Amino acid sequence: MKTRMKRTWATRTAYLGVVSMLMVGLLYPLGAARAYAQLVQLPRIAVLDFENKSGYGGASIARAATDAVAGEYQKSGKYEVLARGEVEQQLKDLDLAPPLNRTGFLRLGRALQAESIITGEVNAVTFVGSPKQAQVVITVRVIDIASGEPINGAVATGFSNRRPGYTGDDDTLVQEAIRNAAFEAIRTISNYTIPEATILTTRAGTEVLLN
Repeated sequence: MKTRMKRTWATRTAYLGVVSMLMVGLLYPLGAARAYAQLVQLPRIAVLDFENKSGYGGASIARAATDAVAGEYQKSGKYEVLARGEVEQQLKDLDLAPPLNRTGFLRLGRALQAESIITGEVNAVTFVGSPKQAQVVITVRVIDIASGEPINGAVATGFSNRRPGYTGDDDTLVQEAIRNAAFEAIRTISNYTIPEATILTTRAGTEVLLN
């Protein structure tokens, strides 16, 4: 009887050990992925308020373009987009006001510990076609903080969706066109972004191994 109980206890202990090992194996990749995500720091970018040069509307159009571009960067998951309040407070602390020159970009970027500053303007707002569509042209520039110079950018055109029989206000169409223009601009910028790499080793002075 005692021998049978010992065997049963040993079997249960072995079974629990196997289950524990399996659970560790299943959970380890998830934990490792979380730890890796916490260690990887995304590039910090600041989006400054756009200018409205279109002659249509006012500050609300510029604000809509700023928010749309910031939103597209945020949705990409490749950047840490600094909050508007943080950027505005730092501009105030440094006694800076857009539009900034090269020195202003450098001062603001370093104070925010950002890698890039995004600027731009709404160039044109027009209405075309039947049913009526809004057409918006925006310019987006990426300023490198290390140099204070533009390193990327795009000019993009966005249209509102066609709405047969639409009787709403024009601002709704313009806002939609701005969002579509922002999407196209960030897509273009992403396609022209030069990837970074680390040199791991060299071979005989003729080959380079990158990560």
